[in-house]
Amino acid sequence: MNPKIKIDSLSATSLHRKFSVAFVLMSLVPILLILFIIHYFQIVPLVERQLPFFNITILLVVLLSLASFDLVRRSMVSLSRISRNAAMIASGDYDKRVEHAKDEEIGQLAHSFNKITAELQDKIKQLEQSKKLLQHILNKIGSAVTSTKGIENLMELILQTLVEGTEARSGAIYIIDKEKARLVMRVSFGVFDPAGKTELAVDQGIIGKALELRKMEAVFDVRENKQTRFEYENKLAQDSIVVSPLIYKNDALGAIILCDKARRQSFNGDDMVLLSNVSAQTAIAIENFLLNEDAEKTYLETITALAVAVEAKDPYSRGHIDRVSGYAQRLGYEMGLDEEMMKILKNGAILHDVGKIGVRDEVLKKQGPLNEEEQKEMRQHVIIGVNIIKPIRSMSALSDLVRYHQELYDGTGYPDGLKGEEIPLSARIIKICDAYDAMTTDRPYRKGMNREDARKEIEKKSGIEFDPGIVKSFLNII
Repeated sequence: MNPKIKIDSLSATSLHRKFSVAFVLMSLVPILLILFIIHYFQIVPLVERQLPFFNITILLVVLLSLASFDLVRRSMVSLSRISRNAAMIASGDYDKRVEHAKDEEIGQLAHSFNKITAELQDKIKQLEQSKKLLQHILNKIGSAVTSTKGIENLMELILQTLVEGTEARSGAIYIIDKEKARLVMRVSFGVFDPAGKTELAVDQGIIGKALELRKMEAVFDVRENKQTRFEYENKLAQDSIVVSPLIYKNDALGAIILCDKARRQSFNGDDMVLLSNVSAQTAIAIENFLLNEDAEKTYLETITALAVAVEAKDPYSRGHIDRVSGYAQRLGYEMGLDEEMMKILKNGAILHDVGKIGVRDEVLKKQGPLNEEEQKEMRQHVIIGVNIIKPIRSMSALSDLVRYHQELYDGTGYPDGLKGEEIPLSARIIKICDAYDAMTTDRPYRKGMNREDARKEIEKKSGIEFDPGIVKSFLNII
């Protein structure tokens, strides 16, 4: 038989078996070898004369060896059990534990092993919770990106994550208003009661110090620390506070503050590292937003000027933008729309016909009905308008208004033949406001309707061109 196979076979056996083999080789074999030599050379009488109780001595040695074997075997069994359980845990069975007696060293080892396993199991549960939190964060980021209030939603997400991740009681993000030279609170989370301090001077308290030094500041006992007297008196924090300035290229944009860690503990090193990393990324996001906001504001002003230029081409439509905007705002309030939708309606009223800048003057100013080719060209103004609006990423809902404001409720409109509530609400609102102004305005080829005739026309086309629900609200405001 190949001796290498025996060695490999032995190395693959359990710790318990290895010990048994070692014990036989180190204890029993030497004893048997001594007995064999004594009997083989027939020196038993000599040994018995020198050692009268030789047989008893040999018996005691054997018994002590067996007792030692049993004692060590128990330890080896415990070690083997720990080894097997470690292998099972490594394979994914984290509920496994080792039974042990605490008053022995192997028992203490097993106890430590079980403690480590329990901590590992807790860490895995925390990781699973973190995974769920991450999924929640990604969902919120998605909604933040598609919202016209994206930066506020993103800051809310960041702050909520920080407050929950550091076990703080509350927190807030302040942004510097450079014109006022003050800090303005943009978002808050948790039990946050700043005693009306939604605006702060940039040099007050520990917040001002963090901004001045461009570094994070933390205080455990807010009540007793002179530097945090302002924060304590204004109910920003009661126990502990950490302030991280939002710095971009050495320019202070604002600050993130976290207040009152759970169980009256101080914010630890892990909290500081988390807050520092998040603050750096938040500062970049805010700076990018402000740059984009300025660029989008400039672009919006430019295309607004285009819309006014389109209106100026036709003397009969002069004032159309202001009138439609007025109708849309009043209708929005009547319908109880939120601030975001009201902003869309305001800008939409101004820009809904901006695409007419790409329509030929002879078509735009024609004093009679348009022929088929001219109608096709005129209908392209909604597509041209969308292409003009596209660069304003935060106003995707405005793009929908511009594209669909010529859709009809019964599905016979253009450009996509949408029907009913398939048409965005903002487009349905602008449609009725735009139509009413067209009905009541003089044209070269007809006289404008009076208010009562226009109301009857709107009622007549309810459910055909206009949303019946919106018609009811619109008739309440004119």
